[in-house]
Amino acid sequence: MFINKKKFNEIGGFDNNFFLYFEETDYCKRASSRGLKAYQINEIKVKTEGRSVLIKNKKEKKELNNILIWHFIWSKYYFTKKNYGLMLSLLIFLPIMIRIILRVVFYQIINKKESIERYKYRLSGLTNSIMGKNSSLRP
Repeated sequence: MFINKKKFNEIGGFDNNFFLYFEETDYCKRASSRGLKAYQINEIKVKTEGRSVLIKNKKEKKELNNILIWHFIWSKYYFTKKNYGLMLSLLIFLPIMIRIILRVVFYQIINKKESIERYKYRLSGLTNSIMGKNSSLRP
């Protein structure tokens, strides 16, 4: 991301409530609403050797992935609520919450523990965001 530092500071920088996801989208939306040109190109791919976090074993990798899932849904709801209001956000995310709950129940029935855990993290991130709790789950 290339940013004019003066304009960045005028707009108020990144929203510190975000962690990992949607902070650049939020910044670009605020810049655009002030008449500045902001571009976000999601199609560009960067080849990397992997994460900058050293993952020692499968358990740590699964835990990190669950934390990323938690933050993605938390940030997605927070961004939507911040920019489009409570009612529209609830309208958008209620079906998502129902789908997550149904998946948790389904995976419990077929006893697929890894999937249960993943969707419980997703549900936790969404409910924490809806309740206005901070994005506080950290590795």
